[in-house]
Amino acid sequence: MFSCKKIVDKTSSYNEGQLKWHERVAYRFHLMMCKHCRRFVKQFGVMIQSLSRFKWQDDTQLSEKIIKKIHSKHQHHQGDEHEK
Repeated sequence: MFSCKKIVDKTSSYNEGQLKWHERVAYRFHLMMCKHCRRFVKQFGVMIQSLSRFKWQDDTQLSEKIIKKIHSKHQHHQGDEHEK
């Protein structure tokens, strides 16, 4: 039987159908016994569905703006530390 950690590690492979038959059996058996892992697998599925609906765009200008904002906040924070 798989441990909870093994379930977490194998969830993507399970969803993609990449587990061997005996691994699938062990995976399902563990889920029958562990409500916490059942909840994790359910939430993982919801997350995957949500992300698949998100429209990914390669917006270079937006990325550059974000990087500049983070950089300016970092510099401002470092300035605060030097004043102490």
